Amino acid sequence: MLTFSPVVCRKAGKAPQGAHTRSVYKCALVKYSYAVFSVGDRKKQKKKVIHISTKMIHLNAKIISRGGEKPQSAVASAAYRSGTKIYCEYDGEIKDFSRKSHVIYSEILLPEYAPKEFADRSVLWNAVENFEKGSRAQLSREIEFSLPCELDADERLNAAKKLAGFFRDKGMVVDMNLHNPDHKNPNPHCHLMLTMRPFQKDGTFLEKKCWREYELDKNGQKIPTKKGNDYKSHKVYATDWDDKGNVEKWRALWADIETDFYKKNGYEITAEHRSFERQGIDLLPTIHMGVAVTAMERRGIQTEVGNMNREIKKINALIISSMKNVECLTEKISFLEKAKKALEQEESKDTAKNDVLLKKELDSIISILMEWQKNRSAFIQDKGIRQRMDTKTGNIKDFSSMVSFLQSHKIETLDDLQKLVEETKKKSSD
Repeated sequence: MLTFSPVVCRKAGKAPQGAHTRSVYKCALVKYSYAVFSVGDRKKQKKKVIHISTKMIHLNAKIISRGGEKPQSAVASAAYRSGTKIYCEYDGEIKDFSRKSHVIYSEILLPEYAPKEFADRSVLWNAVENFEKGSRAQLSREIEFSLPCELDADERLNAAKKLAGFFRDKGMVVDMNLHNPDHKNPNPHCHLMLTMRPFQKDGTFLEKKCWREYELDKNGQKIPTKKGNDYKSHKVYATDWDDKGNVEKWRALWADIETDFYKKNGYEITAEHRSFERQGIDLLPTIHMGVAVTAMERRGIQTEVGNMNREIKKINALIISSMKNVECLTEKISFLEKAKKALEQEESKDTAKNDVLLKKELDSIISILMEWQKNRSAFIQDKGIRQRMDTKTGNIKDFSSMVSFLQSHKIETLDDLQKLVEETKKKSSD
């Protein structure tokens, strides 16, 4: 079970530039931390604190190819992402997206052995189109990821360049374009178009990305298969660029880069690439809206997916609020029960009738709180406990908020509290 306590995440010093980031700064970026606990067994209670002054990253990878239901063009894709006009030698068409105004930065990063003329976008992607002859050829790999609004424009660019530099150092040409389509509702993000083939030392693309290698016996002879019609072999790849686990690694890398830039700029925020489920957090993930739905929402048109996301955010807010109160109450009650037992031992002369009444009172959470509030000062003085001033002033507020929470949810006993915990967990998983 997860519970929550508020963590305020502030930026030290001056507020970041830009209307949106200033408003976020003013809101103090209130985040949360989670604690896993067990209500039923407090003696063996273990806490696992999961700090969630956290933001989920967004990073997707896809292949641009001529295959599939909608054949794609590397030249057209590059022209669209850079907001430029490029002539495509492969199909003889001009790809004109020069009217796109949301491109705020473009750059091509060249790896070792890449021809210098590939710094020209037209030369680069026409060379790729001409080299790949197949009707279903893979032309480029695209990495698209969101940039943090909390950072200013320069820092967002530096963060994007750091990830782009990783791919360049791997031997890929990186066509990097930063977009920010709506300044009223900022959505800064970056597109990286990557080449699919490594370069040879003479600056040409490697002909084969993989090849067949035969397995040999002790005498260096090929090993025939069981059927005897071929020889045992395996594929050898020129690079690890196509490994299935790469996207997970790239997402983790971007999360680390984003976290580093948060810390560098004074934010106590951790970027996270894993889903809520994989983190063990009982919150509901929002649904990816896509380009068309996002555009409609920006124009003020409510969509089914957008409405679902808004409802999910409301449910998550209720889960966070409920769990925060449950955690406070559970910890407080555990402490109060120990204090109650200590008082009972000192009042051992009480009659059996009073013992029964006390047992009933222990089952009432509000009674526990009321008695503790009444005898708090005497107990503290008797035990010689020293309290900080902020602890003293916070006691009354804590007490009133806990009682209010209990009454609004009609919680009278520890069993009622346990039921609320289970119900909240069930709602978060449905």
